[in-house]
Amino acid sequence: RSGVTKPSRANEAAFQQAGDDVAAVARGLVDSLVTQAPPRNREEEAAKARARAARRFGAPAART
Repeated sequence: RSGVTKPSRANEAAFQQAGDDVAAVARGLVDSLVTQAPPRNREEEAAKARARAARRFGAPAART
């Protein structure tokens, strides 16, 4: 960490441009990634996570 929390006015435009450039490159990377895996179902993944948690920590207490 450099200790700089805000660029000087003289450097503000350069900092903004650099941030925009980094965001554009990151977006290009993410958009170019490919996968052969099928999309996941949120409900199924949540159920699996609950089952793992129940095995690890025990069944949740009943709500009153």
